[in-house]
Amino acid sequence: FGADPGWLVYDGRLYVYTTADQFAYKNNQMIENDYSSGYINCLSTADLVNWTDHGGIPVAKTRVNETPIAKWANNAWAPDAAWKKINGQDKFFLYFANNGSGIGVITADDPTFTKNVKDPIGKELISRNTPNSNVTWLFDPGVYYDPETNTAIMAYGGGVPQGQQAETKQGRIVQLGDDMISIKGTPFDPGTPYLFEDSSMIKIGNTWYYSFCHNWNVPQGASKNGNPFSSADIGYMTSTNPLGGYQYQGVVFKNTGSQGLDNGGNNHHSIIEFKGSYYVLYHSRRLEMRMGVNGGKGLNYRSPCIDKANLSNGKITCSGSQKGVSAVDTLDPFKLVQAETMNNNGGINVRGVGNTVVTDVNKGDWIRLTNVKFGQAPTTLTAKVGSKSGGVIKVCTKQDGDAVAYINVPAGDIQEVEATVFGDLNGTTDLYFIFSADGIEFDSWQFS
Repeated sequence: FGADPGWLVYDGRLYVYTTADQFAYKNNQMIENDYSSGYINCLSTADLVNWTDHGGIPVAKTRVNETPIAKWANNAWAPDAAWKKINGQDKFFLYFANNGSGIGVITADDPTFTKNVKDPIGKELISRNTPNSNVTWLFDPGVYYDPETNTAIMAYGGGVPQGQQAETKQGRIVQLGDDMISIKGTPFDPGTPYLFEDSSMIKIGNTWYYSFCHNWNVPQGASKNGNPFSSADIGYMTSTNPLGGYQYQGVVFKNTGSQGLDNGGNNHHSIIEFKGSYYVLYHSRRLEMRMGVNGGKGLNYRSPCIDKANLSNGKITCSGSQKGVSAVDTLDPFKLVQAETMNNNGGINVRGVGNTVVTDVNKGDWIRLTNVKFGQAPTTLTAKVGSKSGGVIKVCTKQDGDAVAYINVPAGDIQEVEATVFGDLNGTTDLYFIFSADGIEFDSWQFS
């Protein structure tokens, strides 16, 4: 699971960061999501159809099985990220909410936040002591760095004080310092109508887009500047000046419940740009419903989703499909591929963070990749594998298809092995790895 998706693009890959929803139990019974997590999940893609699971970044204390990066923080929610070249080096910044009481930041030298990772200030970047920041819910950072103007902007805040449903005055926007771990000036209220939570920032052309989730108190027929909206829709405002003058422009994404994607609930998103097109990242509860959680009604465990957005004359809109999006590139099997890269899977898990390993494998589990382009027929498959007692990985182009190779997995620690390719692999195809035994671990593969 994963909620509240944030993002950055680096070196041709889209990195997505989510709140790490995980099943909670009381008296051996699954209970409704209690939002208790110190992990931030990280996944990435170069083509939007095959995704690499980089594991959970141990940001805060709650339910984290290792030393947290930000030892002062209890939870890590609603992340967003950015990168910037500072003193000739690419630096990465992951912003997160510590419950609803402050916003923190960690830094690293890589987008999976495993290299030279630091808690640079040892406390909140935005706290209730920050000028003009004593909002009801001090959380949900939305960050965007514009390299053309060397400007980084953060939006944050939420909550609905009694009697202030229409003008909550709980949203804030502020410029980040050149170091990305401080702020410039005083945060201001952009006048967000019917704000609930959930901030996203992006610059498109010369215009800044600030989007957010409307609250649940919107009256029927409500509109602003002639643009209608409803409860819990994602609305947006624009300005050519990131530090003022925002005007409401309408709804970019309606609530998942009103779209029939799930039974409704909080709506959290990011508007993103990747390889020349715009998309909306959001979460829904469709996966838990399909899994039959609580008889199919769900318990508010959320999963990240993506759909393509339409940008026309400055207006941006998107509808949720739960079908995913089209590939924007092919996968090259002659380059090293991490085994935790997949389009779909059955039964497997991953361990670690950053460079993870496929683990918790049982007999019959599988991994699928799609849009794999074989420009020429390979002869050899090299893989890094290990197991408790040995096994075989069947490689094929259909789940019930004939094998094109068998990877013999030795007992013991992960090591590099070679397999002969004896089947026909040409053109662009799906690729399956099917496990014959329990206890196999799978790190990477590459054809030649």
